Amino acid sequence: MSSTPASSLLENASSTVLSSATTELILEAAENFHSFSKRRNIYGYELSRPGNVIFFLLFACITIFNIVMAFRSKQVWYNVCFICGFLLETLGYLGRLLGFKSDPGMSSYILQSFGLTIAPAFIMAGIYFLFAQSVTIHGSQYSVLKPMWYSYFFITTDVFSMFVQGGGGGLSAMASRGASIGNLGNTIMFIGILIQIVAMTIFLVFWFIFLGRTFFHDRHAVPGNWDYKKRGVVNYCKLLFNVPSARSYKLVQLEQFYNPKYQGVRYRSLYSYFPFALSLAVVLVYIRCVYRVVELRQGYSGYLMKHEIYLFVLDSLLILLTGLIFVPFHPMFVFGRDHILTSKDIKREQKGDKQAPVQQELVSYTGADDLEKANAYAARKHQEYQARVSL
Repeated sequence: MSSTPASSLLENASSTVLSSATTELILEAAENFHSFSKRRNIYGYELSRPGNVIFFLLFACITIFNIVMAFRSKQVWYNVCFICGFLLETLGYLGRLLGFKSDPGMSSYILQSFGLTIAPAFIMAGIYFLFAQSVTIHGSQYSVLKPMWYSYFFITTDVFSMFVQGGGGGLSAMASRGASIGNLGNTIMFIGILIQIVAMTIFLVFWFIFLGRTFFHDRHAVPGNWDYKKRGVVNYCKLLFNVPSARSYKLVQLEQFYNPKYQGVRYRSLYSYFPFALSLAVVLVYIRCVYRVVELRQGYSGYLMKHEIYLFVLDSLLILLTGLIFVPFHPMFVFGRDHILTSKDIKREQKGDKQAPVQQELVSYTGADDLEKANAYAARKHQEYQARVSL
């Protein structure tokens, strides 16, 4: 009988301890929920700290690289555009990192929204001018438009889309507080990115037409039975990817038809792969913009907007890869430090390009039977150019 009070006392003590522990857990959960709910109200999901930190650091590194290259190279327009583009990406992720604060506020959300939305427009503005330079290096006879027209049209469209996206981004940020004006901002931002996609689509069409003409426009004047004289998707891809036999064909046979003033640029090793690098970069940015259009079309309650992984994979990763492509393929490395094509140079070349192409001192081979001989010739010409440059 004496054990009953002891058991009761033990039971009461255990209940008190459990009650205290439960209260602690409830308070901790409430605090965590309060912190989480604030972030959830803005983004619609809990931010991934590792993912945001990694992208912030990588974009910061690319920004620093472009700033350093701005002091080393004279590609002013390209450098300014890429610095602005990747600085905005960095600031965008800084805004997301500030979202981890207990009470981040709207300023950090607006920073990330504006930065990540506008950044690709600056990157494309730099790429558009590279297109004009490539046209001049080969010759305007291969282009649908005059070289500077690409810059005028596409950069103007790009700037316009930036203002539209920026205005829409500012308004859409208010949607996190339930303001109806946020829906209007979402629509405006959607229209801005749609304008950018239309411009990029036209750009890609002109770009691939230009490349096709540099590959096949003069094929009937090429002697022998080279397989690359046949216009087709397979040959186009081989010439674009710059496989060894295609590189020899371009250096040995097609080189004589291009702008002789910039032969030194075309003989540089990186330039042979530059068309593919630029094509890949534009396609990556294009996919990113398509993702953004679909995301905005779904709205803030859409599946894409509510899952951060899609922002990482279909937006930030693609822009990051674009930036990494132009680390080895920075214009200074591709064209050379001494080959600077400004808008004035391009306009001057436009006037001089109307004359007949100057024939180079290049040897013509008969095709597959002499492929080894052609490869040796192309390698020798490349070595001669490298020797001249090193003097």
